[in-house]
Amino acid sequence: MREKMIKRDWKSILIACITFCLLLSACKKDDDIIDENKMGEFSIEFDHIVGEDRFYIDPTYLYRNAKGEQFSIRILMYYISNIKLYKTDGSSYTVPQDDSYFLVNADDRTTRFTKVRVPEGDYTKVEFMIGVDQERNMMPMERRTGVLSFNPGEGHAGMFWTWSQGYIFFKLEGNSDVVSDDQQGDPTGNKQFKYHIGGFGYPFDDPEAMNNIKVISVDLTKTSGDHLAHVREGLRSNVHLMVDVMQIFNGPNQWSIANKPNVMFNKEDSGKIAGNFASLFTHDHSENYVKSEAELSAN
Repeated sequence: MREKMIKRDWKSILIACITFCLLLSACKKDDDIIDENKMGEFSIEFDHIVGEDRFYIDPTYLYRNAKGEQFSIRILMYYISNIKLYKTDGSSYTVPQDDSYFLVNADDRTTRFTKVRVPEGDYTKVEFMIGVDQERNMMPMERRTGVLSFNPGEGHAGMFWTWSQGYIFFKLEGNSDVVSDDQQGDPTGNKQFKYHIGGFGYPFDDPEAMNNIKVISVDLTKTSGDHLAHVREGLRSNVHLMVDVMQIFNGPNQWSIANKPNVMFNKEDSGKIAGNFASLFTHDHSENYVKSEAELSAN
C-alpha cells in the first residue's frame, strides 16, 4: 500500500513538473513574439577611450601616440546621423531622417546615447554616418532643427563653418609640446592642435570637391555571445561601442601632430583623418530588455 502511494506521489510530482515546464515554455514563447507593427527604444552608446587608457578632458593628463608625441585633449565632438538597422535576412529599417541627427560631446556624458524608436526585431548590424548628409547640409535653415539648429544655445555648438558652407563633422582639439610656435604650428604660443573635419562634396559638379562623409557599419554578430539588438515594445536595447580616440593618430593613416597640427578645409589631409574614422569604433556588448535609463547610466 505504502509503495503504491509513493509511486502515485512521484507520478503526480512528475506530471506537475512537466506541466510547469510546458507552461513556462509557452509563456516565454508568447513573450518573445515579434510584432513589427510595435515600436521599441533603441540606442547606440559611444564610450570614449584613448588606446588602453581612460578618456579625460584635462590639460594635465597626457597621452602618447604611435609617433611618441604626448598630447592632452580639450575638445572632442562629432555628429552621428542616418541610423539604419539590419536583420539576418538582409531586411533593414532606416530611422526617419528628422529623428536621426545627434551631436556627441565627449565632455557631456548625457550626449553619449543616440536614442531612437525602431520596430520590434532582432537586429544583427547597425549603420550610421559620421557627419551630416548632403541633403541636410543644403536644406533651408528652418529645416535644420535640434543639434543642427542655428538658434543660440540649442543647436550646432560651433560645429559649422560660418566662413564656408557645411557642418564640421568631427572636431578634436588639444595641446602638445611638439607643436611649433610658427605660422604652420600655433603662433599663439599655446601649443594647440586642431582637427576640424567636414566637407560633403559641394559643389556637386566638381569631382575634386572635398567629401568626408563616412558610413560606419558595425556587425553585432562578431562579438562573442548573444550581442544582437533585441528590440521590444516598452523596453530598450542599447548597443555599446568603444570609441578609441587614439586611432585618429594610430589608425590606417598614421598621423603626426608635429607635422600637421592644424587641419580644416584641406581635402588631402582631412581625407586621411576621415579615413581613420572606421577604426575608432568597436562593438563591446549589447544590453537588451532594459527598463530604465538608470540601468544604462550606471555602466
